[in-house]
Amino acid sequence: MSKTFLRDSRPPLPKLQKAGRLDTQITPGPNHGESLDKRIQLGVFLIFGLSVFLFLVFEGLRRQSKPQNVKSPGYESSFTVSSGQEEGLSRNNLNDLLGALAAEKLVSDALASNSDNIARKFRLDTETSPTAAYEILKDIRTKEGDLKELKWLGIRYIGDRVIEEVATICSTGKSNSVRLAQITRQPDGSHKVDFASYIRKTSHPWDDIVDGNVETCLVRVTISKSAYHNGVFSDETKWRAYKISSPDMNTTLHAYAEIGSEEEIRIRDILATDPQSPRLTLQIQRNETLLLKQFKISKVIARDWIHDDVSMESAGY
Repeated sequence: MSKTFLRDSRPPLPKLQKAGRLDTQITPGPNHGESLDKRIQLGVFLIFGLSVFLFLVFEGLRRQSKPQNVKSPGYESSFTVSSGQEEGLSRNNLNDLLGALAAEKLVSDALASNSDNIARKFRLDTETSPTAAYEILKDIRTKEGDLKELKWLGIRYIGDRVIEEVATICSTGKSNSVRLAQITRQPDGSHKVDFASYIRKTSHPWDDIVDGNVETCLVRVTISKSAYHNGVFSDETKWRAYKISSPDMNTTLHAYAEIGSEEEIRIRDILATDPQSPRLTLQIQRNETLLLKQFKISKVIARDWIHDDVSMESAGY
């Protein structure tokens, strides 16, 4: 039987070159170079964006590791000092510091104290008994709410005194209140929160002071420059004008110091080095010749809210 062979009508396969590669060539299209440039640009953009993202992440972590200031009047100017670099601080001073965690724990324990142990955590003045101090804190808690957060602000040094500062944030659920806990080392080596500073103690109630019912009083305030001259203090060449305020009153008072006086010179020096509303303990006076809310600064008792004369009675109030 004869065999019949059919011719394959399919086109021949291309010749093979090496290792199974087809002997064909791909001709780049007219936009091939342009597409390649776009891919390169996109890659460069992505690398740059990733670098920026990583920088922001690391910068955020670095900032979180530093003590953060609490934005509340009088509490912005705390700062951290580095070992051996700040004038007025010896290495012994720095070794006596508690540090952030221990300082926050001390404040937390102090606020949780009862009348039996409150004097172990707070530095009380001679006219405030432990029972009275406990009742004052209880009243503050009733008005301002429970403690919600503690924030270590850093270290402040005034002369040879080193103060560690912690902000306490309390909340009623509707509003927050911020107070400043200032910690100092005591002669016996212990650390305590200054009670008078924490409650922002004044010699008289603020309502009486604002209404002009008090002639001479001691106040813990923040102070800033002013240009308001009026009444007895109209002469700008004779009187330096200031604004004083406190979180415990809903208004601002006008205070004046005679230019060239010891009080004016001291406040001028303080504002030159600490211009953002520094805290001061002042003695202020008024009489019937002054306009409402006007006071004369008769004495700068302390830079900040801690001072060594812890008795109002011994100071004549």
